Amino acid sequence: MSTIGLLLVVLSSTADETGAPDPVKESATEVQIDSFEGPRLLAPFVRPVYPQSRLIAGEESWVELNFMVDSDGKPYEIVVTDSIGDS
Repeated sequence: MSTIGLLLVVLSSTADETGAPDPVKESATEVQIDSFEGPRLLAPFVRPVYPQSRLIAGEESWVELNFMVDSDGKPYEIVVTDSIGDS
């Protein structure tokens, strides 16, 4: 989740020793700031249930997924990119 902020810098108009206005200090500048908020746990961790028969047989597998996460933390476009082991 990212947060967009806006920083407004206002500089007052001042004159140097000669009485000439300082052009740098006569303007206001808007700067867009894009900050990142890292992931955070929204619900208590729930350990997945491993099939008891596979556990007893000592069978293991792993799978690699790619997915997107929306602004509410829900995954979508879930794709299996690699896997190995038992089905």
